Amino acid sequence: ITASHNPVGDNGVKIVDADGGMMSQAWEPFSDALANAPTPDALLQLVLQFAKDEGITLGGAHSAQVLLARDTRPTGEYLLDVATKGISAIVGSVALDMGILTTPQLHWMVRNKNRGLKASEADYFTQITESFRHLLELTPDDKGIDELNEKLIVDGANGIGGLKLEQIKPNLARLDILVRNSGKEGEGILNERCGADFVQKEKVLPLGFGPNDVGVR
Repeated sequence: ITASHNPVGDNGVKIVDADGGMMSQAWEPFSDALANAPTPDALLQLVLQFAKDEGITLGGAHSAQVLLARDTRPTGEYLLDVATKGISAIVGSVALDMGILTTPQLHWMVRNKNRGLKASEADYFTQITESFRHLLELTPDDKGIDELNEKLIVDGANGIGGLKLEQIKPNLARLDILVRNSGKEGEGILNERCGADFVQKEKVLPLGFGPNDVGVR
């Protein structure tokens, strides 16, 4: 449940396919029709017709788990509750609240869950940090990892990405990460004068960045 680069007042939904990728384009017409159903009865008829066309057996013939997550938008909690109730209304379906996450985290969790692998946030962080450590081990001998101290400044857009980076950065050895617009309470508003979309459209530096940052990644 997120609206990505949009202002904090916006919100929306991203659907993760069973393989952890983006939702198949073949399902987009159906999802559009669901979102625009004029009445509850029309919504029900859409579902029944789609199930018939695709040979999907309803009525609890199959069990399903639906993983849910949201970003830090204030409306996320309400939308999460609505989504949970909708999923629970389907016989055999269970909604799993995975918490406040980044979009890539939820994609990874869905993929791992359907492969029978560990799929918690702690497992995600472990994979990221161990992969980074293995990458450092590939550093040429004459560029010893003990000498590596790369500074990286990140615009967190006052959103969930900044908060998660703050969580993981102590475990990313030799990488000196400074998160600006980190999303901490009182620091700023989500995507207001910061974030990738703001920089791309306005062609200016995000809030908190200036001439002293020239030449620094």
